Amino acid sequence: MREIARALGVRYVVDSSVRVAGGRVRATAELIEAGGGGHVWAEKFDGPLEDPFAMQERITAGIVAALAPQIEGAECQRLRRALPAELGAFGRAQAAWSVMSAGEMAFDRAPRDQAAALAADPACGLAHRVLAAMAWWHAYHGTAEDFAATVAAGLAAAGAAIALDPQDHHAWRQKGLLAFMAQDAAAGLVALPHANTLNPNGAVTLAWLGLDESLHGNPARGVPLVEAALRRSPRDPARPRAR
Repeated sequence: MREIARALGVRYVVDSSVRVAGGRVRATAELIEAGGGGHVWAEKFDGPLEDPFAMQERITAGIVAALAPQIEGAECQRLRRALPAELGAFGRAQAAWSVMSAGEMAFDRAPRDQAAALAADPACGLAHRVLAAMAWWHAYHGTAEDFAATVAAGLAAAGAAIALDPQDHHAWRQKGLLAFMAQDAAAGLVALPHANTLNPNGAVTLAWLGLDESLHGNPARGVPLVEAALRRSPRDPARPRAR
């Protein structure tokens, strides 16, 4: 694994296998931190082999949906152990994202304030995304000193992140959530579906889209979207918020 990771220039490697018996297929996948050989995540995918291409797509989608939150969680732990002086601008923004993500459900604003101090590079799209997320959680938890100003600043930060990286689905999700905080349901129901289009395997985005459809869009679409999010990433660390 170390040799493979070194050759590819990656930190994580997926090891997988497929077995077929009696008209059924079982695929297993394991995510390994190649440097130390540590096990991060593993999952099994079972199903009938009636349509091998459909089964292949389901397995692939399941692995992709599961990997993103697992790698992000492992990277957050790694970055929290690093000193800011050891990181460049992007590394500091990554550390800020990890600090903010770890404390996003806390009413204590200290993690968000710490993230803001790290995400200080105006040329870094991730730094702007961190500031947008920070504004959202301040508004969500009621820790904003000025609610309207915080939401407006968050929308501006999301816009800056998108301008620097139009493919950043996280930034589009933050834009959609902050639009709802600003009571602009129409803008939210544009940004969140676009975030889902950019990353259709993002279970968190799909769950928020389902909630916002239920509240502000088409309620008949809302619950199925949230149920799809729960199926898409059953071991997602953010799963409790979707329930």
